[in-house]
Amino acid sequence: ISDPSGGYDVDVFVERPGSDMLCTICRLVLRCPVRTACSHVFCKSCILEWIKRQETCPCCRRLISVSHMVVLLRLNKAISHLKVKCQNTGCSATFPLSEQHLHSSCCPFQKFPCPQPGCGLQVPWDQLQSHARRCQQGEPLCPGGYGTALSPTCLSQHTCYRSQLAVQRQRCRAVAITVRRKVGKLQSAMTLLKRQVALIYGSLEVPDSQEVERDGRGQGNESGNQQSSSKCKNWRETL
Repeated sequence: ISDPSGGYDVDVFVERPGSDMLCTICRLVLRCPVRTACSHVFCKSCILEWIKRQETCPCCRRLISVSHMVVLLRLNKAISHLKVKCQNTGCSATFPLSEQHLHSSCCPFQKFPCPQPGCGLQVPWDQLQSHARRCQQGEPLCPGGYGTALSPTCLSQHTCYRSQLAVQRQRCRAVAITVRRKVGKLQSAMTLLKRQVALIYGSLEVPDSQEVERDGRGQGNESGNQQSSSKCKNWRETL
């Protein structure tokens, strides 16, 4: 979803980013934004390519240098939190830009090239193995679907030691999805717990220090009077 020599395509975002998130050079969403000494912001790759041709700012034409450029980490983090759309045909999922690679690894509509030499067809992951077996280009492939070309004489004797790898990958994707859901539920529960603790703390009445001191003195006097009366009573009984 990004240009190798510039920023991210504007159309892949769910909501169009503001103009302060666009690069003046490539007109795309900033990718690894940097600020020059004249306070203008560009994609890092764009401004480095620009400065090879001329050492002036594209906006104000002032002299600039790489040594005075600063990477804007906060802006880069804000852009990574923007939601984007999956570019695979048939998939309607949306997710933060930072989770693009995670979604691509588990998207059922993600396409991969046919491993048969000379084919070049892009096939969805769940159809790749069946397509590879039916593909008429080149020699037959390993039954495990990993792209190893086998001659007819070796096909009957071939035993793939990685035949369970595809199953393990599917299980890992399922585990990753489950963990993401549980983390989301845990974050919601923590937010609710924090609110409840704040309400409980706000409802507590902390007594005034002077009232506590007076109550302590009063209790001390009462206990002293009780001790005095008990001593007098014991003296009378002795007499």
